[in-house]
Amino acid sequence: MIVQSKKDELKAAGTDKAVQQAVFGCDWSSLSSTMTIGGNFVAYETFERGSVRTEDPGITVRPDGRIFFNAASSRLLKASSVKTVRILWDRDKCAVALQACPAGDKNAYSIAFPAGSRSPSLTAKSFMRYVGWSASHAQKIAVKWDEKNKILEATLPPRFVGKREKKEMKAEANTGH
Repeated sequence: MIVQSKKDELKAAGTDKAVQQAVFGCDWSSLSSTMTIGGNFVAYETFERGSVRTEDPGITVRPDGRIFFNAASSRLLKASSVKTVRILWDRDKCAVALQACPAGDKNAYSIAFPAGSRSPSLTAKSFMRYVGWSASHAQKIAVKWDEKNKILEATLPPRFVGKREKKEMKAEANTGH
């Protein structure tokens, strides 16, 4: 396998992108690697990943109210044997906390740990409705882990919170109550 720098050759020759597109079917400036294999010229481009592994704990909140934990958060929960949580809410700060609690707690939410998956999830649809969650796409949110109290804390983006409150205020204004 002989590696050739076709990009440099084309640049030196002054070949413009339109000619490259017409002759080779691509713009060589976007290619990461070019080479000849068995006398045939082959051009490769780098596939860009949609997501990147991170060591920072985080959650993804979906529009339907499901909360997914990334691998780093999952490791924290597993290491502390957290299987059920109580949801705590600070309306003024748009802060949510997931505090470990016993499975028998009347306010406990179970965390689902699917076999073979590093992404456990929590179905918190009623809570997300309560806070007026209105994001149309999944939102990735950084979290902070408090080991001493076994609490995972996050601040929800305020622009997606309060839809319910606004509707209630509007209804109250219309009824005069």
